[in-house]
Amino acid sequence: MAILEIHNHLLSYLNFHDESHRNAALDLARRLRATGLEHDDPETLLHADIAMNLIETTGPAGAIDNGISDALLDRCRTSAASCPVDHELHPLAANILIKALVLRATTIQPTDPDQARALATEAVSWLDRVEGSLPQVMLDVMLRLTDPLRGGRRADLAAVVAQAPPVEGHLGELLRSISLGTSVLTDPEGTRRELLDPTKPAWYRASTGLGIAGRVLSEPSADPALGLTFAEDAAEAVAQVTLHGSDPHTTGHGLITFDGTLREIVSIVLGLAGDVPDLTRRAAVLLERGRGLILARLLDSDADLENLQASHPLLARRFTEIAQQLGIGHSAQDRLADLRSSQELDDLTAGIRRLPGFEDFQRGPSAEQLQAAAEDGPIVILNHGDPFCHALILRPAGITALLLKVDPAHLTTTAKRFHAALNAINATGSHRPAPAQIVEAARVMRETLSWTWHRITAPALHSLGITDPVPDETRIPRVWWVPSGSFNALPLHAAQCNLPDCPESDCASALDACVSSYAPSVRVLRHARRGTQRTDRQTSGALTPALIIAEDDDHIPGSASAAVIAAEHLGAADPLIGTDATRERVLDALAAAKLVHFSCHAVADPTSPLGSRIHLPSGQEPAVTDIFRTRSASARLAFLSGCGTAQTAERQADEAIHLASAFLVAGYPQAIGTLWEIESTRAGTVVREFYHRLATTMDTAETDAESAAVALHYVVRALRDAHPHRPQDWAAYVHAGV
Repeated sequence: MAILEIHNHLLSYLNFHDESHRNAALDLARRLRATGLEHDDPETLLHADIAMNLIETTGPAGAIDNGISDALLDRCRTSAASCPVDHELHPLAANILIKALVLRATTIQPTDPDQARALATEAVSWLDRVEGSLPQVMLDVMLRLTDPLRGGRRADLAAVVAQAPPVEGHLGELLRSISLGTSVLTDPEGTRRELLDPTKPAWYRASTGLGIAGRVLSEPSADPALGLTFAEDAAEAVAQVTLHGSDPHTTGHGLITFDGTLREIVSIVLGLAGDVPDLTRRAAVLLERGRGLILARLLDSDADLENLQASHPLLARRFTEIAQQLGIGHSAQDRLADLRSSQELDDLTAGIRRLPGFEDFQRGPSAEQLQAAAEDGPIVILNHGDPFCHALILRPAGITALLLKVDPAHLTTTAKRFHAALNAINATGSHRPAPAQIVEAARVMRETLSWTWHRITAPALHSLGITDPVPDETRIPRVWWVPSGSFNALPLHAAQCNLPDCPESDCASALDACVSSYAPSVRVLRHARRGTQRTDRQTSGALTPALIIAEDDDHIPGSASAAVIAAEHLGAADPLIGTDATRERVLDALAAAKLVHFSCHAVADPTSPLGSRIHLPSGQEPAVTDIFRTRSASARLAFLSGCGTAQTAERQADEAIHLASAFLVAGYPQAIGTLWEIESTRAGTVVREFYHRLATTMDTAETDAESAAVALHYVVRALRDAHPHRPQDWAAYVHAGV
């Protein structure tokens, strides 16, 4: 019975990507092992150990988990060695070990080819032992796969299975996906028909399509347009890997396998093709549709549905009915119902896309929509690819690609060094480093801002014709930044070079040239602008009702007093200070608030995009997922004066999920947050100056939505002027949204 339960949980994990099922299967296997130990039952122990190995080597979307450690490899060895050759589980135990050996060998081959060769040889020895008990096609594949590794080279998977005979089941799908890589060069249309077959699992269409795109682009006579076509098809499938209605955690877990792959494909396409207008437009669309998928699932589909309702009301009603059936319960029956409804929604969506004018229904912005999004100011999408980094410049007249003089690996290293320097400067108590180390950290920060200016921000601004400083209180250009990968970790808006010995000739500051805003994606920015359109323009001069939450001054010096000043500027009710700010009270109040201000602690989780949360004065901690669920028809602005409220996690950075983006999804057209830990006294100054400026800027800004961005810009610029060599005090503050 326990084995059956383990199997069911693992099957549910593969179907629904809910990590709780994987954890439940692993817990059952561990309990089964404890039972075997308690009763000294070798058979039960064997079943439990093999089950644990299978679970721990299974990752998201059915892939082999890429975290195969030496310890796990040793456990797989022990299980396979202790399982009798004539035992029914021997082929499974050997299969798990062989796959683990090959994956580990492939992973370490670039850095430790000798050890990779040894692991591959070990895998071959196990293949010899199980000959006759595994399908011959699998033996052939594994043997051919290990040959190059034993020779010190990476395996050519396509060549491995070029002549593989057909086989059924999950293994058949895997082998078919590899062999398609060989046929694409001779029959691209046939290969594409295979990948567009809706009866094939989404994980298969996604991973195979991405692999084939890479194969096409790696050929000596690479065809960037063909590679891009396969990547576009794969991106469509990636969006279907997890079920509609899945919670954000489940969606994120199911997408881990594909993290960063589309960025690399776009990098190669643009590197091969240069700035060819059609390919550049397609690359920008692909990049946009392949990022921020967790947030995309949460956004309103009002615009698409309104258009569908106008032309095809019955289809619009059916779409809404199915969508409302998803994610209601958590039982096994509910999950199966979600699976059926999700498939039905995919089928309905495919049918709608065949209608004239609805080709991009629920797909994300088209090239035309990307260009239209830049009507209020240019948008710069920064692609952290490999082997190239590009800035994709969106303007109403078109989309252009700018090759940046940025080494991808150096970008990652620079971002990590920058945040290590920040941590050293902000450390307190026994963790505070020696004065010499703090001086060195400050130097690293200044040099990083200089490097960011010369290599990233200045080239992008110069391509836009934004070159000269703009005096205070003068109409200043606006620019939106949509970073990916490690670009997320750098303060692009605060990039500057004031190094006395800099050899470059264009030393200047982004703060002097433009008002910068950020967006997790263009899709989220368009969603935020629809929120602005919903706001009642007749009350644009008043931001009340406002919800203001603050710690008392004993916990965060200056927090409560700054919140009181903010309330006075806004004509708002008294702020919720201390224990009055409960989770339930705050979340309920968000639905009616036009402005929300938090002057309290926040926690940014660098390892998980969904781990960020607000630490309320009551001690309770609403997470980003709680913010997602709030909706306000009259929301205007969220000011999140806490540490790291706009900090993107290192893992799945392209999702760009943090507290500030959560408020954008919840309907707030704009949010102000911070990229790192901030000093409380300085934060109080920023809050006071911001609301003072906001009250005056609203009367002079061209649009009401622009006022917050402009007000924050001048506050940060004034702090920069007063403390130019202390960017940790002013460069953290960012504006996101419209």
